[in-house]
Amino acid sequence: MAHETAIGHLPNPVDLDLQGLDMAPGAIDELLNVNPRLWQEEFAGIERYFSEFGDRVPASLRGELKGALARVQSSQA
Repeated sequence: MAHETAIGHLPNPVDLDLQGLDMAPGAIDELLNVNPRLWQEEFAGIERYFSEFGDRVPASLRGELKGALARVQSSQA
């Protein structure tokens, strides 16, 4: 199963088969954590990358980025 987050669906930690992995306690929770501030920084980097291509970036791709940013920002409220 998965749960919905601001960046999409992520698996529930209990649903992952982690047998044989040498992981520190809490590592999986940290890996699956959605930090809005970090994602805003990531989206800003993607926007800078898109700007290198100007009008050649499809509007739908820019729309997806804008929507993702809005979801992350609203998750902080």
